[in-house]
Amino acid sequence: MAAAVAGVPDDGPRETTDDELLALEERALRSRSALAAACGSDGLQRHVTIFVQAIDSQHQDGSWGSDDYPNMKPCFTAQTIDMIWHLEKRHRLDETTTRPTLMSIERIQRAITWLKEEQRPDGSWGEDAWDTCQVLKALALSGLGGDDPNVQRGLSYLRANIDQNWPDRASYWFGPGFYGSSMEAFNRFEDRRYATIALEAVWKSYDENEGYFRPPRLDDLRYAPAEWHTACVISGLRSFGSVAPHRDKALRAITWLARQQTEDGCWSPGHQDITTYCTMQAILALVSLSEMTFNENARRGTEWFMRKFERDRAALSSKLMAAAVIARTHPDSIALTLPLSFVMELGDVIAQYSLQASSLQTESQIANAELRSLEAQIAAMRANTASLEERLRQAEERTGQLEASYTEAHDEGHQLREQLSSYALKLTANQIAILGILITVISTLLGLAFSLLVGH
Repeated sequence: MAAAVAGVPDDGPRETTDDELLALEERALRSRSALAAACGSDGLQRHVTIFVQAIDSQHQDGSWGSDDYPNMKPCFTAQTIDMIWHLEKRHRLDETTTRPTLMSIERIQRAITWLKEEQRPDGSWGEDAWDTCQVLKALALSGLGGDDPNVQRGLSYLRANIDQNWPDRASYWFGPGFYGSSMEAFNRFEDRRYATIALEAVWKSYDENEGYFRPPRLDDLRYAPAEWHTACVISGLRSFGSVAPHRDKALRAITWLARQQTEDGCWSPGHQDITTYCTMQAILALVSLSEMTFNENARRGTEWFMRKFERDRAALSSKLMAAAVIARTHPDSIALTLPLSFVMELGDVIAQYSLQASSLQTESQIANAELRSLEAQIAAMRANTASLEERLRQAEERTGQLEASYTEAHDEGHQLREQLSSYALKLTANQIAILGILITVISTLLGLAFSLLVGH
């Protein structure tokens, strides 16, 4: 098996060295130069840009689609596999070509693994039986056969739906479109019996006067428009190959569908999402026909998708559907001008840059947080310094007051000593003798009084 194309690393972002960054920048410059030289026209560059962004939107688990709508991810994953398969088959110049095959692409391998893990116990995927049909077709394109356990459970689920008259008929999308998609799924795995059952049932919804396939209730907003159902049935009828059942009716349905295209290129104008899904299915139904008559309709529809994508770049679903229709309407010009391996490589470069940008953004946020923390600490230190300076000033004032009080007390003591000295010098010898006699008399009297008190 050929080496897998490197995808987004499973272990998340890591620190990139300066040499790796320089190599990555040089690789990106070469890729941009090669892209501009290879594409030539602005229109083709727009197509390739959408391809690169669509492929690069793959999640780490291998799926495509928005995490906000997990039930829709199996359908978008299957749709993207179909997109890459249709682009890659243009590279198969002959049976001995050395170009990478679908199963050698690591991204597709991860997508198939994810789809297998997401299959429900009853064998279904996504929101309804129609989604299950899309996944089964993608598994067939990836090379899985009817003996694969996941395929067997998926086909059993579809057979049970037909045998039980479609238990999920309350779905908004239920109608002949379910029969058309199940025909295609059964034919992919050569289940002619159930493909024929679905074929016979679908004609019950055919309008003999107008030539289209009706939803369960016409003009009932609870069901998808007739354009969507008719497009799905056309794709299902085409899956019978050269044996075109009811060819006249099929051609009338194709002609009716082409006439429903509006002047701006879409089908079933109205609710934005419904219009998008109807337009994509109409393009897929018309562009794969052997007749060249309807190629212009399909390309006009693709241009409508391009304008929608440019208005609504943030919508991942718009990006994936735009890439899907481009793969059908402009496969030769892109495939012959730009190798698929280059598209995948360019997507990997963008992915690496995205990871590096995310890592740098995280580092920047951490640095900003640390800077804010340091600024807060500096502000706190400045506040503490101001408080300490105020306390020091108060202490200095108190010390000055104490020094003044000490000086005053010292001066008073000195004066008192001088006064005592002056008094002592002024006493005569007779005065000193009289003081001694008085002290003796007073002591004697005190002793006598004490003796009397004790005696009593």
